[in-house]
Amino acid sequence: MRLVTYSVGPAGAVRVGVRVGHRVLDIEAASRVKGEPLPSSLQALLIAGRGALSRVQALAKAATTDARPLTQAMYEERAIRFLPPIPEVKSILGLEGNCRPQAGEPAGKASPEPADFEMTASGFAGHDAKLAIPAGTSRHGFGAELVYVVGRTAENVEADDALDYVAGVTLLNRFGGRRAPGKAQAPGTIGPEIVTMDEIADPADLWVIATVNGESSCA
Repeated sequence: MRLVTYSVGPAGAVRVGVRVGHRVLDIEAASRVKGEPLPSSLQALLIAGRGALSRVQALAKAATTDARPLTQAMYEERAIRFLPPIPEVKSILGLEGNCRPQAGEPAGKASPEPADFEMTASGFAGHDAKLAIPAGTSRHGFGAELVYVVGRTAENVEADDALDYVAGVTLLNRFGGRRAPGKAQAPGTIGPEIVTMDEIADPADLWVIATVNGESSCA
């Protein structure tokens, strides 16, 4: 499935949905139609576990086979505003040194343990949002990255079991740059959706392609 958090209109309420073709099905509204209410946020939905996600999958299938009962819960993509998939998240854990160098990049010594750093989630906007680059930032860059979304509480997990705790993946783009001292960090975007793990054949074989002014690079 492809799960999204969105609003309808600039000041609309925050909603959670699932993609059905080129449209989005409002999960809470659709579940009320079926008489089986589901959580109204993506975070709460993930916490509710696999049973809740299976019910979302059934709703999406029902909307595909016969959308008429769910018409009022369906939105065209152009009518919604994408928000960060899980707005409640306060921070995002980033990793460095866990990727092979790309063409034109200096080859460094690989580390057995990638270095981690923390990013403030409030610095990221939803897909297709307009971003304001802070004054004093020059030489704007970008960093398209893959985000693994942890779907349940995890502690001291063995490496071989790690993916059992991952609900899905999404995308993040950090618009970096050289900043004047004391200036806020440049913003970024995250989303538009969380792709659940059942749609991913090989989690170790995922590519991120960033295109800027017609030129693409991979990560």
